[in-house]
Amino acid sequence: MSTAVHRPGRPTMQPRRGMALLTAKIVRWLALSNSLASQLDQLPPQFQELFTHFQSLLGDAQLLSARLTVLQAETDASLCQGDTMISACDEIFTRLSLALRAVHGPESPRLREFGLKPQAKRGRKKKVVAVMPVDEPPGVGR
Repeated sequence: MSTAVHRPGRPTMQPRRGMALLTAKIVRWLALSNSLASQLDQLPPQFQELFTHFQSLLGDAQLLSARLTVLQAETDASLCQGDTMISACDEIFTRLSLALRAVHGPESPRLREFGLKPQAKRGRKKKVVAVMPVDEPPGVGR
């Protein structure tokens, strides 16, 4: 069992890395299988059985690789469709939220009913002048 190393710089390449590794191994295994097939009669019987099992597993690996390729293509198509859907929904959401702001006003608390945040009041806040106690001039008073 291998552990995947997360590379934050290239998250989109992460799922395909395993497929590339499998494909590379299949190529190596095929080269061995093709070379060894011509010399099979020179091998001892226990190696011939091992080679037959190896070819069976190699066929399964090729089927798995083809299935993974199809699944990756379907995933890519689904993600593309999702991106298109998100884009269309975002555009319509923006238009509807602007329409609601136009009808009710951008600062209306009724916008919260629709899941929208009312705009903050515009303009500067008035300065609050602190009244300082005035000291009496010397000699006056007491």
